[in-house]
Amino acid sequence: DLQDSRFIKALQYIDLSGNSWITSPDYPAHQVNIKDRKYIQYLLAHPGHTQPVIGRPYQSSYDSQLVLPLARNMYDMEHRHMGIISTDIRLSYFANVYAKVAKESNAMLSLIADEGYVIVRSPFEALYVDRDIAAYPVMQNLARMPQEGDFEDASLLDDEFSRLYTYRKVAGFA
Repeated sequence: DLQDSRFIKALQYIDLSGNSWITSPDYPAHQVNIKDRKYIQYLLAHPGHTQPVIGRPYQSSYDSQLVLPLARNMYDMEHRHMGIISTDIRLSYFANVYAKVAKESNAMLSLIADEGYVIVRSPFEALYVDRDIAAYPVMQNLARMPQEGDFEDASLLDDEFSRLYTYRKVAGFA
């Protein structure tokens, strides 16, 4: 956490009751109850789930930065469920990585969760973060489309004009 605080906003331990102890260079360690967050509820209800789970992007109440929570179940040496370990990653990290790709090709790059919400879009615009696009017809068609391809749409991730979208589904990553 201390080595790369440019991108890691917070590191947290969540007990089996949903209480979280947070530590970060940005604010002092404290306890908070976060069991109402869907990704935490999922992990608490599925103690055998061993893969990381992505939460929905949100604005940090400490400095208003947009962050993406990433969590996974944690086990002791006897494989008993001990709780959850979670980190908040600054969305600026993704924006910086994607901006390099998008800028050189005058393109727009987005990361979209299977549930149909925008994780990040570059060029970055806050109004697209966490935008629910699951009900858009193109998203419903995308689920039935091949692993990669292209389509044209006028409203998916740009409210100004129609764009040609190319996509690639990331196997094993929601």
